[in-house]
Amino acid sequence: MRIIIMPREQKLSSQLPLLVVAGAGACTLLYLGYKYYSSKSPATPRRQLVEEADDTEIIPTLAPVNRQKKKNLSPRPPNSTIRHDVTAPLTPSNEHEVEEKDYNSLWNYVTLKNDYYILRHGESEAQLEHLITSNPLQCVNTYGLTEKGKQQVLHSIDQFKPSLLTVDRSIHIYTSDFLRAQQTAKIVCNQLNIPEDELNICEELRERAFGIYNGKSMDNYEKIWTLDATNDHEHLLNKTQVESTRDVIRRTTKLIANLEKLYSNDIILLVSHGDTLQILQTAFEKNVKSIEHRQAIKHLETGEIRHLKYKDTTVKI
Repeated sequence: MRIIIMPREQKLSSQLPLLVVAGAGACTLLYLGYKYYSSKSPATPRRQLVEEADDTEIIPTLAPVNRQKKKNLSPRPPNSTIRHDVTAPLTPSNEHEVEEKDYNSLWNYVTLKNDYYILRHGESEAQLEHLITSNPLQCVNTYGLTEKGKQQVLHSIDQFKPSLLTVDRSIHIYTSDFLRAQQTAKIVCNQLNIPEDELNICEELRERAFGIYNGKSMDNYEKIWTLDATNDHEHLLNKTQVESTRDVIRRTTKLIANLEKLYSNDIILLVSHGDTLQILQTAFEKNVKSIEHRQAIKHLETGEIRHLKYKDTTVKI
């Protein structure tokens, strides 16, 4: 910066040009200095200056906003009682609860608002041949009922007709799509004067998939049930391609949970197969593991009807 000394007696008008030149030079030097130091250290953002000045917490808005809509959860079925353990500990009360609750859709229900009956199909042609048959490609169109099987169904319907037919309650029939189950369900419709077109056919009630044992002797059932008791679901699937008891529980209880949303105070008859219904009964007992379906549940005979009574035996906090 240049310092100009002027004579005291010089007029102000003669000083103005020199002062302007000096001032411009000073501004230029200040600007160059600012640019130099700015390149050495980043400037403090305006947001930070404001925060330091008034000591106010400011929520950043630079992060992307999640605009995904919330999922529309299905409303709780009216008249159903579902347990919500608000004060329950984070650790479940026992190992059985840890294993079962993740795949049993009925786990949180304290009561069910419909009455459920199960009917195992009558004797089939496959049973006469002593064969395990669970492949849908075969069983939807083949291996129907024997004459003995048809008589078994008629006998059971005669016994349960007073329970199934009531004046003030509707009855709904759901059946596996396998031929032997459909034929059984149609006999029920005829005996109860229900139009066959009101029959509900669903894959959730199919026979348990028996993997490598399909088409083989029924003597292999004991091998499968022995594997069930070991609770080794991975081995069962990887070595034999047999559907685990967990998966049977998952598909059958999901169906019943949906029926609880559709109906109220009605009678529902489920027409299905031996292992499928044997395993489903453990979900209604609640204190019986699905792998214990042969040890803890009485064997369901062909053509037999059984009334399922839901038991909520879990610990309530």
